[in-house]
Amino acid sequence: MNPSFPFETFSELESLSWLKHVFTLRQPGIGIGEDRAKTLQLLRHNHDRILSEKGIALRKMATAQQVHANRVAWIRQKPQLPVADADGLATNVPGLPIGVYVADCCPIFLVDPVKKAIALLHSGLRGTEQNIVREGVQTLVRENASDPATLIALLGPCIRACCYRAEIGDRIAEQLLAEGVRNIVRRDWCTACHNDIYYSYNREKGRTGRMLAALMMS
Repeated sequence: MNPSFPFETFSELESLSWLKHVFTLRQPGIGIGEDRAKTLQLLRHNHDRILSEKGIALRKMATAQQVHANRVAWIRQKPQLPVADADGLATNVPGLPIGVYVADCCPIFLVDPVKKAIALLHSGLRGTEQNIVREGVQTLVRENASDPATLIALLGPCIRACCYRAEIGDRIAEQLLAEGVRNIVRRDWCTACHNDIYYSYNREKGRTGRMLAALMMS
């Protein structure tokens, strides 16, 4: 990995040969501020380099508006703009990457290794309270005939109770179990505690960047 463009991947997803994924980290030398759109534009070059290294084209990636709600959109092609009023995306189309941006909220990777479909969810406090996990799982069930018992759910790093008023990771895991998902993998590093590695909206009081979680069927 190029230290100038830091990212991480997860062994549980790397083991699936038909799947590509990446989670970008704090990028050195990038000025950040309160404007999310400007910050994402500054990060775009680094994110493009990182995704290209993993065989994912950023220009082809579908994203969501991310309004801290629970709508999950099923997509069959890249929309021109981020999907409105959505905090999650799901698809079974090979070669169509999906992505969500986070900075303390939890990125949830959902993968159906049997019937080949994927979803990515952005779950902060409000999304967790509205149970976006249920919407994500049920979207895969409805659109792809997925069986929740065969899904893999990976929870990326997010803020934890040591630095926040709620433990969203535990709640998300409970919600997944309630939907019948049994294969749950957690990366429980706190993004606020490890602010040298991750961006943290809460610790940096809004003046921060974003990590990009990207997922694609190859």
